[in-house]
Amino acid sequence: MKKILKYLLIILVSLCILYNLIIFGLTYLYFHRPDPSGSDEIKEYEFKTTTSNLKKEFKMICDKSSHLSYKDSVYYQNENTGNANTIQITKEGEKLVYFLTLNEKLDDKNLHATFFLYYINGKSEDDFGWFSFEKHKKVKLFEKEIIEPLSKKYKKLE
Repeated sequence: MKKILKYLLIILVSLCILYNLIIFGLTYLYFHRPDPSGSDEIKEYEFKTTTSNLKKEFKMICDKSSHLSYKDSVYYQNENTGNANTIQITKEGEKLVYFLTLNEKLDDKNLHATFFLYYINGKSEDDFGWFSFEKHKKVKLFEKEIIEPLSKKYKKLE
């Protein structure tokens, strides 16, 4: 009888711990999801250069590739700016369109070019949801095709 009570107590304590871990995990995920009321930018990148240099570099990278194309100053509605830059990646039969905006900022007499990836195929951060393997895969492709070559030429700021 004591053995049965011992095993029941171990099972009961284990279930209580598991329950608390699940509740803690769900609470953590709820409070650490992207803020839907904030900016719907997908990702921000910053380089130690000017926006005109970045635009030239985008064009050169895309011109060298058979599956990349770049368009400057495509109009789209955004409260910060009326123009965006687009980069299209055609890979494995899929055509992806990345909308990004570029800004320059002077910080301690250093000029930095910041660009924000806002939309991928018309989807913003909120449209992908708080966790999306699809978004992660498309952002990684963008970083492999665009950010890595830029990082070789310009210092990437974190």
